[in-house]
Amino acid sequence: MFTRMTLGAEGEMANADHLIGALVITVVVIALAETGRAVRFALIPLGAALFITPFVYGVDGISIASSFICAALLIALSLPKGKCTIDMGCGTKRSFNAIFNPLFNPRSAR
Repeated sequence: MFTRMTLGAEGEMANADHLIGALVITVVVIALAETGRAVRFALIPLGAALFITPFVYGVDGISIASSFICAALLIALSLPKGKCTIDMGCGTKRSFNAIFNPLFNPRSAR
């Protein structure tokens, strides 16, 4: 989000970095909740966008390197590290099932 100040990015590339950065922060804040852990997978397409945007806008080498490093870190850190072992009671299971179960098993929604 700060490529305008730190790398001197200008124009469309700076706008794309700012937009992707704002979306990443939004997704990360949503994924902080235990019931929203699955939302972190939305970071993978945002990381892929960071891989693509430098070539779309034709920027210099430092911007390409910065985008690649940020994209690789974003994708790597969004992958699951293991099973969640914290149990917040039955409310977590109920809220997760209420949100995601109808998506995967439409018959259970009845």
